[in-house]
Amino acid sequence: MTDEPPHPTPQQRPVQQQNAPHERSALQQQKAEEALRAIAAGADPTREAFDLANDFTDAQTHRLKQAIRRLLRR
Repeated sequence: MTDEPPHPTPQQRPVQQQNAPHERSALQQQKAEEALRAIAAGADPTREAFDLANDFTDAQTHRLKQAIRRLLRR
């Protein structure tokens, strides 16, 4: 038996599973700030920007798929 909670906390949930727009926005803001800190510490700016763009695109694609599925179920 583990001590993990039965449901993930908001920090543990991927962007795709977050429901409220303010939660998604806050997470995007947090990721952007982390990327800026990494760049300031010497990380590759191109890689950081690429990772942020991929995360955003993946989340938007997932949301679009969900919306289409909801429409098709009607």
